[in-house]
Amino acid sequence: VRRRDWDEDSDFGQILRELRIGPEEGAFAIRGGPLLGHTLGHGHLVSRFANRDDPDYHPLGATAHLVLGPTRSELLVSDVLALRLFAAETSVDMGRVMSTDAGQFDRYHLAFSVAHDEGASGYFGPKLTLLHIDFDVALHRSAAARVFAYTGLGSRIFVPVADLGALIGLSA
Repeated sequence: VRRRDWDEDSDFGQILRELRIGPEEGAFAIRGGPLLGHTLGHGHLVSRFANRDDPDYHPLGATAHLVLGPTRSELLVSDVLALRLFAAETSVDMGRVMSTDAGQFDRYHLAFSVAHDEGASGYFGPKLTLLHIDFDVALHRSAAARVFAYTGLGSRIFVPVADLGALIGLSA
């Protein structure tokens, strides 16, 4: 047992290897354990995140999702015992909100994301909070392929001069 493997509160997260509450495909689920390649929503704020890259840092991460009607919400916490990075996204299926026609379901989505980094993961870094809003449209949907168009706006907040960024793109 190496001393540096147990010198932070976060290191006690390695005791819990995995916890699951609810099925991953269900309306509600919580998962605790290592985060390896986790993406939140479309990945515009959190993409392929892993919290076990440092061999001397063993945090207990957690993810959760909740589906209520046309709304899906996701939450990510990189370190439950230290709250270093946390992020959330809520996505609304606008096709289900505006129509009862099943052909319009899962074609238009509006999503709002927020991510906050405390900047305290073994080094000094500034705190950072990001906000992002996305809109996507299905241009083509079939059993073999899907093509979506995306647009979005994002910004850092709680800084002297807030930045603003935009995106536009396609995925297949």
